[in-house]
Amino acid sequence: MIVCARGRRRWRRSCVTIVAKENVADALTLGNALAGFLAMTYVADGRFTAAALLVFLAALLDGLDGYAARRFGTRNDRGRFADAFADAISFSLAPALFLYALLYDPARGSAWTDLSNALAVIASTLVAAFGVLRLMRFAEADFPRQTFRGLPTPASAIFVVSGALLFGPSPWNLIASYPMVVVTSALLSSALMVTELPYPKVGDSIRTFAAIGSAVTVILVLPAIYLRGGAACTLGPAGCPVIELPLFAAAVGLLVTYIIGGPVYVRIGSREKVVSVQ
Repeated sequence: MIVCARGRRRWRRSCVTIVAKENVADALTLGNALAGFLAMTYVADGRFTAAALLVFLAALLDGLDGYAARRFGTRNDRGRFADAFADAISFSLAPALFLYALLYDPARGSAWTDLSNALAVIASTLVAAFGVLRLMRFAEADFPRQTFRGLPTPASAIFVVSGALLFGPSPWNLIASYPMVVVTSALLSSALMVTELPYPKVGDSIRTFAAIGSAVTVILVLPAIYLRGGAACTLGPAGCPVIELPLFAAAVGLLVTYIIGGPVYVRIGSREKVVSVQ
């Protein structure tokens, strides 16, 4: 981004670079962190649909910042550490708070006396703790690898928040109210983040299609919400089930495929490389 101002001479201009190409990746990383923070504010307001959409947005920005770093370059090596900090906000703390606020019910009593509340605390704590541990490992040693070790935090976050809106407690259940499904999914994804299972990294071509798909989704979702494509289409507790159900169900379906098939895909690919070398 260039801003130009006229100098003393009539047609002379002095130009100052505000955002250089090398800083585009950092700007996207900052956007990722801010989207995660805003998701937490929406959780605090009880607007879980908006919070989930902001986690989706954070995941999109997280994918684009890596592409921008390779496309435009960076001025220093702070990118991977800034990326880890931003991901900790958007994909560890935000989904953990999301789970806690959705599943914990003070009316049932404290977590010391009520099993459901205890499981809500345990699941949300593990999502936050194991997510941070996963990011620490990624920033320290996993960054240059061709594959991920353990389930990536963006995949875990989207899987958790989408599943929570499909099977959470009433009224947050687009399919049915099965909170134990949400707790089990959160515990599973948390454990997978700190395993040694290999998961494939998404290529730039897939990121491009994901970016286009996300933009199309926003174009379809926001008019329905703000122009009221249905009487109940809001970002508040009522949500917009006509759009939410296919969106979050598709997200869960794709991520179940990635969670189960990702390690298999990596192992098959590594075997094919060995065979081709031989």
